Amino acid sequence: MVADSDFVRNMSLSSSQVPTVMLYTDRQLAVLKAYCFNSNMDSVLSVDKTYNLGQFYVSVSVYRNLFLQ
Repeated sequence: MVADSDFVRNMSLSSSQVPTVMLYTDRQLAVLKAYCFNSNMDSVLSVDKTYNLGQFYVSVSVYRNLFLQ
């Protein structure tokens, strides 16, 4: 899936660091930039890294879509 998917962006595995996988699409990144890095929108980007899924820790980023209010 790493070689074929636009969703899997980076996978890092080494003996000196914790394995990491970055997952996002170009559309998700564009929307994030539009809402969280635009002074007219004033949306806050939040990162929560408290999810423990067995042997894995998951960091989730969220923001408020102001057009859905």
